[in-house]
Amino acid sequence: MDEPTPQPGSRVRLAGWLRAHAPELLLALLLLAAVGSNGGLLLTRMSGSLPASITFTLSGMASLLTGGLVSVLFFRERASPAWYAMMLCGAASVSLVNLAGKS
Repeated sequence: MDEPTPQPGSRVRLAGWLRAHAPELLLALLLLAAVGSNGGLLLTRMSGSLPASITFTLSGMASLLTGGLVSVLFFRERASPAWYAMMLCGAASVSLVNLAGKS
């Protein structure tokens, strides 16, 4: 049986690319997981002496900033002035919500 001819932009073409680049992709994902895991352990150890309100605030801000940077670096989202405003407002909102309960 003949294999279907891949159309531009089709899933067949994507599957072929994934098969061809599987070792590099796997290595990149393993390195990303290792760096993230070790970084998380290091930051957890460093934040052990801080109050919980500060630790939770920093964790929330790190999640927002990491998500934003991943969207720009890996998903090619354009970093427009609106993107920068979103990042600033997100970090400010997490800070204000978490630190408001402290007073």
